[in-house]
Amino acid sequence: INGGFFVLSTKIFDYLSDTQKLPLWFPDQAIIEAKFGGKYHFRWRDTEGVWSGVITEYIRGNTVAFTWRPPGEEYETIVRYRLFPQGAETMVELSHSGFTSSAAQEKAIQAWVFYLQNLKSVIEDGTDLRAEPRARPAKPRRPR
Repeated sequence: INGGFFVLSTKIFDYLSDTQKLPLWFPDQAIIEAKFGGKYHFRWRDTEGVWSGVITEYIRGNTVAFTWRPPGEEYETIVRYRLFPQGAETMVELSHSGFTSSAAQEKAIQAWVFYLQNLKSVIEDGTDLRAEPRARPAKPRRPR
């Protein structure tokens, strides 16, 4: 998966790498050691288990990448965010690689589209789309 969008923010990197800001748009709970080799743990209220992994790339203000393996899954993938400031906006590029099936990739695409729209909404409007009464999509994970 490769994609990107523009956000009006100079502090966007904090939303991708800070324990306090990640839960505003992505997991319900987050612990992250924002450094190369650091560990992270994410939890969603409506899902059992903890997503845990390692930061595989970290350039403050520019890039953060990490291993991604949902609880109970045997395959690990890599998620990577890169930022490209362009005037008052910042281009956020997401890549998620290492899928073993097109079905798993398609499911991840759908989830990431929602979460990236939520990130943009939280930053620009202060609105968490997860709080809306409509159904919330599944986290990006592999089908069994």
